[in-house]
Amino acid sequence: MSDAERTTGRARRGRGCASGLCALVLLAWSLAWTLGGVSWWADVAANFAAQGALVSLAACAWWALRRRRGAALLALLALLAAAMHLWIVGTGREAWMPRPIDAGAPPAEGRVRLLHFNCSSRPVPADVYALFDACRADVVSVTEPNVHVQFDVIYGDKLEAEFPHRIKRHFRDLPTGQRGAGFVLSKFPLSPFPVEPDAQGEHVEEIIAAVVEAPTRFGLIAVHPRSPRTRARWSDGHALTRAAAGVARRMRGQGLPVVLLADLNSTPSGWRSRALHFEAGLRRAKPVFEVRGTYPTHLSVAGRGFDARWPLAIAIDDAFLGGPVALHGWGLLDPVGSDHWPVLVDIEPGR
Repeated sequence: MSDAERTTGRARRGRGCASGLCALVLLAWSLAWTLGGVSWWADVAANFAAQGALVSLAACAWWALRRRRGAALLALLALLAAAMHLWIVGTGREAWMPRPIDAGAPPAEGRVRLLHFNCSSRPVPADVYALFDACRADVVSVTEPNVHVQFDVIYGDKLEAEFPHRIKRHFRDLPTGQRGAGFVLSKFPLSPFPVEPDAQGEHVEEIIAAVVEAPTRFGLIAVHPRSPRTRARWSDGHALTRAAAGVARRMRGQGLPVVLLADLNSTPSGWRSRALHFEAGLRRAKPVFEVRGTYPTHLSVAGRGFDARWPLAIAIDDAFLGGPVALHGWGLLDPVGSDHWPVLVDIEPGR
C-alpha cells in the first residue's frame, strides 16, 4: 500500500469518526430535555430543540445524499434525533396551525383580547400606550416597564380611564438579585387571587394572580421568571415557575379557566414550559407552525444591525391556557423599541 493510499485511508477514518461523533451529539441534544429539571446545561440545550431539529434534518439530508452504508446509518440517527426534537417541541401546545389575528379590529363577542409585553428600558412611553390602544386589548400584562412607564402606571394613575382595574408589582432590589416591576391592566374588574399557600418567601411577590370578572370569569396569572444566564438565576426561575403552576392548579380546582401570561425565559421545549403543561395542565398558545420568535427583535454583527428572525430569535414570551379556553388568534405586534415582540391573543373562556 502506497503512502498516498494510507493517507487517504486515515482521512476517511477520521471523517467517519467525526461524522459518528456528530450523530451522537445530535442524539444527546435531542435527549437533553429529559434532564432539563436538574441540569442547567441540559435545560439550555433543550431550549433550542427547534434549532436542533433543523440541524438534524440538514445532517440527515447530507448523509443520505452520500449513498453509502455508513452514511445511511448516520442519516437514520440524525432523522431519529430530529423526530425526538420535534416531538418535544410539539408537546403541550394549544394549536398546530397558525391562527392569524386582526389587531385593528375589536375582538368578537364573547372573546377576550390579551396583550403580553416585555417593555424593557427602550420604548418611549407614549408609543407603549399607543400600542395598547391600537391593538384593542381588554387585558394588558407588562413586564420590565421602564422607569417612566413605572411612574406613570404603577405610581400614578395613567390609563385609568382606558383600563380602570389594575394590579401592580413594584421593583425590588433584594440580596438575591433585582426583581423587575410589572403590572396588569384590565377593562374588566379584577379580584385578587391568593398566592401565599403555593409559594414561599420572595416568590409570593413575584406572581400577579387575579380572577378576571369578564362575562365568563377566568383566572389570570402574570409572571416573569429570571433568565437562565447563570445557574442561580436558572434555579430561581424554576422555583417561580413551580409556584405559578401551583396557583394555576388551585384556580383550575375552583373550576376557573386559566390564562397565564409570561416572559418565561424558556422556549416550548424548555423545562419551564413543559412544567406548566405537565404540572398544571396548561397549553402553550403559540401554534407549532407559527415559526416566529419573540426575542430578540434585533441583532448586531460586526457593527451592522438587522432584524432577528427564527432560528436566531427564540419564542420565550407567550400565553398559556388551562381548562376550557379556546384560542382564536395569536400574533406579534410592533415592539416599539423593545427587544421583545409583544404577544397578542384572542381567547374565549368557557369554550
